[in-house]
Amino acid sequence: MSASNADLKRASSGEPGQQGGKRACFVDMTPCRPTGTPEKMGDAHEALKKYAGETHLPSCSPEREAINNMNEGEKLADRTDDLPCIPVKKDQSQSGSKPEKQDDAQDAVDEQPSVPEKPKQSSQLEEGSLSDSQPLKRVYFDLETCDLDHKSGILQIAACTDTDSFSIYVRPIGPIHPEASRVHGLTYKEELLLLSGQPVDCVPIEQALDSFFCWLSKQGKCILIAHKAAFDKQHLQHNIRVFAPNPEMVCEFDHIINGYVDTLPLFQHCYPSCYNHRLATLVRTILKDNSFLSKAHNAVQDALALKKLVTLSSVSDEELLQYKIY
Repeated sequence: MSASNADLKRASSGEPGQQGGKRACFVDMTPCRPTGTPEKMGDAHEALKKYAGETHLPSCSPEREAINNMNEGEKLADRTDDLPCIPVKKDQSQSGSKPEKQDDAQDAVDEQPSVPEKPKQSSQLEEGSLSDSQPLKRVYFDLETCDLDHKSGILQIAACTDTDSFSIYVRPIGPIHPEASRVHGLTYKEELLLLSGQPVDCVPIEQALDSFFCWLSKQGKCILIAHKAAFDKQHLQHNIRVFAPNPEMVCEFDHIINGYVDTLPLFQHCYPSCYNHRLATLVRTILKDNSFLSKAHNAVQDALALKKLVTLSSVSDEELLQYKIY
């Protein structure tokens, strides 16, 4: 593309030309990449170079300096075209952004693949591990203890199902409180455990727990049902933790016992007309068994009476699990 000498002089001096009335500014001597469209800037550069060659500009003239700056800008642009883009970080003190380490940590969290949450089990499966093919295995149980304190020793463990029963007396590891003896009739004298003054066979707590575990294992995974179950649960769990023959048995008990159900609130719901909901009162008023008072607080009879009352209530497994304690 050709240009007149007058146009070249205007381009080098910054005077307006005939096309568009724009100025070509070469005041800044710092080498920089020229701005504007490549076609227009390229034509201007070529015109200036041709003009410089034809007129033999001196090295100290403004036109020669402008052409030198233009050449340096082209070389710098050629060198920087191949450089990778590096994002410029903002000044944290001015922008108020998070510190760099926190940003990196957040990026690491954001880049982690999302893990889908486990679907929550239905309340029936969650609370009792029930399924349509496996009904809840109910075990009714009761304990007699040396005292009301949950760390006191166990004197008797009794349990029953619809088809089987279990009972064992335990040699006390400490004194039996007189009030407890008045309730269940068990005393300990001269290394003999006496029930209403008559000796009964008893075993160490370690052996009793082992026997109870073996009996429960035959029943399969089950839920333990007791009247005022928090009392029996605390005593049983404490003695398992302290006196289990081996550490593995603690985990094995936890695996086979699928929870505890308290029948006190169940009977309060089922039999609201009763003036109290002690087990002896319920047996007398609901089961019409007046002889129970003579057998009360014998663990075997308590477990059997409890089974009869729950069976009579006709509660489903799902309803029963509403009274599970934690």
